[in-house]
Amino acid sequence: MCQQDFKSTKNLQNTITKRKKNIDNQPVSWLKMQWIRVVKEEPYTLYYKETLQEDFPFSALNLKPSKVGRPPSLGLVSTPNLYQRPRPVTHAKQKDMFDLLPYIPPIYHDFFKIFL
Repeated sequence: MCQQDFKSTKNLQNTITKRKKNIDNQPVSWLKMQWIRVVKEEPYTLYYKETLQEDFPFSALNLKPSKVGRPPSLGLVSTPNLYQRPRPVTHAKQKDMFDLLPYIPPIYHDFFKIFL
């Protein structure tokens, strides 16, 4: 993956509404979600499960803003790059890589020495 593959989702987060209850009026636990499904034909609906078992049905969550008027098209929301330049490697990360160097085959040492 390269730097351009990481996009900021801030504009998307501002476009949708983070609900606390699903369409069945059940509380939504965002941290317990294990399986998420998005359907192209329903852009403002998020289907989710709190288990990985296939025989359990998906719950639906409406993310459409409750504002009056036409909702914005999610395809037109800009997603700029998350980082404008490469992220620096911290001193702690450099130390960890240096400590792990003996366990890495010597042929790959040159790659890691770039960061050290």
